[in-house]
This record gives sequence, C-alpha cells and structure tokens, in this order.
Amino acid sequence: MFKIIGTTVVYGFALFGLAKYLAKDEAVL
Repeated sequence: MFKIIGTTVVYGFALFGLAKYLAKDEAVL
C-alpha cells in the first residue's frame, strides 16, 4: 500500500515538473 502511495507521489511530482517546464517553455515570464 505504501509502495502505491509512493509511486503516486513520484508520478505527481513528475507531472507537475513536466507541466511547469512546458508552461515555462511556451510562455517565458
């Protein structure tokens, strides 16, 4: 169960980082 939670957290951070990178790439603030 903890392994699933850990995996979810890792994927969450990965998706957040990817979205942040794409947003930065499209519109540089």
